[in-house]
Amino acid sequence: MDGIVAVYKEKGWTSFDVIAKVRGILHTRKVGHTGTLDPMAEGVVLVCAGQATRLCSLIEGMHKEYLAGLLLGVSTDSQDITGNVTEKKDVSVSDESEISLKSVKEAAASFLGDYDQIPPMHSAKSIDGVRLYELAHEGITVERKAARVHIYKSSILSEEEAFALLPDKISEEKKQQNIAYTLKKDRDYLLKGFNADAKKLSEGVSTAVFPLLVNCSRGTYIRTLCYDIGEKLKVPACMSSLVRLSVGDFSIKDTYTVDELDDMMHRGDSSFMLSIDEAIDKIMNLPSAKVTEEENVHVINGATIPSKEVIVDIKPENNLTLAVNGEEKTLFKMHTVDDRFVGIYEKVRNKEAAEDVFKPYKMFKALNIK
Repeated sequence: MDGIVAVYKEKGWTSFDVIAKVRGILHTRKVGHTGTLDPMAEGVVLVCAGQATRLCSLIEGMHKEYLAGLLLGVSTDSQDITGNVTEKKDVSVSDESEISLKSVKEAAASFLGDYDQIPPMHSAKSIDGVRLYELAHEGITVERKAARVHIYKSSILSEEEAFALLPDKISEEKKQQNIAYTLKKDRDYLLKGFNADAKKLSEGVSTAVFPLLVNCSRGTYIRTLCYDIGEKLKVPACMSSLVRLSVGDFSIKDTYTVDELDDMMHRGDSSFMLSIDEAIDKIMNLPSAKVTEEENVHVINGATIPSKEVIVDIKPENNLTLAVNGEEKTLFKMHTVDDRFVGIYEKVRNKEAAEDVFKPYKMFKALNIK
């Protein structure tokens, strides 16, 4: 099977657990994911199967949106509630106190735009070939270079706003672990933490927790953002929950649980799988192109095609240029003369011939379009 599945990763699973389960369900070894989620997090993981694994590198660069729990009053060595406590401080949020809802909102919004973020020690980043988390487990802390990331959205939500972002499919048990559902159920958790782990971490100190909505570029650590918001407010802070709401245009409300996938496959229903052609539309929204009869064999073999032998179909909503690894590219979905999708082609200028040509960017075997 070739295509993309939007999977709902449950809390407690690793991203590799998801891959292993999907491999078994699809009965294929050629499966890859497009960005890891820590075990404590849940939400959207895009899984590519078959030829669609060639899209992994493109999907990894897409914007991601998260709903996080910003816990003020406690910091840890991992910058989330799975770590060891490094600092505690009583936090009271009111218009009369040092920290108000307005100041928390302003601190969160201050990170909009480019943001030089220092990766946490408990991360998969490497220094001299050694993973930072390996050093952290040995009690070693090293200096890390800040990485430039971009924050498109960083806002504090009301519990009702947070609640509305979540899918209805979460089980009752899962609802108890989730910030919006739990805050809705028991407003006292605003002071004590909204799940069992956060509540235990907050023992002996008054804390405050806020739903934090973040839309960000690749490589952003939400737990580090939570910690840095605390630094702005001059209080310890960490991340107490994380739900990935979307990857590009793939929303959490479009995901399938592993159990749902298994059940559908047993019934012979593969409608959960987005074809490569459909996935490219959703991911990149590229214009289409097809070759003339003369170039049909050449395009199937991945040859460069003169622009005069290509018929383009550009719709108003298509992206005419895309930034790929910081470089602007003009990309098209290329098809054979009989409308079989073969891959993504880039339109470039051939300076020697003084003409435009289409050269292969990501090739696939010729696939029939649905």
